[in-house]
Amino acid sequence: MQYFNERMFNPNYINSTYYQANYATIQQNYQKEQSIHVVKLVKAFNDMLDEVQQMDNEHQKQAFSLCLEEMARRNGWIK
Repeated sequence: MQYFNERMFNPNYINSTYYQANYATIQQNYQKEQSIHVVKLVKAFNDMLDEVQQMDNEHQKQAFSLCLEEMARRNGWIK
């Protein structure tokens, strides 16, 4: 890892003038990528709600519990 870090963050290899000159474009690209993730999330959430409408109450409870469990696992709250 040291080899990587020495080269990745070494000012001799990073052209700060180029980075500063292109900062606005870099930020715009970042914001665009983040917006795409938001759109994907909203679509996935909408798809989830469509699926929930097709379930009876017992299966909705099961899905709810499993979704909470997955959220907890992903956030490291449980193993």
